[in-house]
Amino acid sequence: TQSRLQFLPEFRTDFIFAFIAEELGFLGSGIVILLYVILFFLCIRLLGWTQDRFGELIIVGVMGMLLFQITVNIGMNTGILPVTGITLPFLSYGGSSIVTSLISMGLISSVARFGTKRGKGDDLMFSLN
Repeated sequence: TQSRLQFLPEFRTDFIFAFIAEELGFLGSGIVILLYVILFFLCIRLLGWTQDRFGELIIVGVMGMLLFQITVNIGMNTGILPVTGITLPFLSYGGSSIVTSLISMGLISSVARFGTKRGKGDDLMFSLN
């Protein structure tokens, strides 16, 4: 009833997690959090394969940025943290947020492609090579 009766001020941008939790329940919220955990797991796995320091710093920086945004957004949706304008990466409606998140994932993808030490037959995440 929070989003349908428009008690949430910006349910498409800042309060998208509350909207998902209201519409899909605990299972939907758990799936969203699980997808973020899988993303972080894959980034940590890639961190072990990276051979240069700059690639490691890119991965850690992007992970820190995303972790901060996810923590603040879910915290403000649950009422733990004060309401700010930070969007939930990859889910909130907003041009600059999604562009920044996708550029960050592109940087990580570049590190995965060019900055890793792979031998013959090694499988890095889900590579198509």
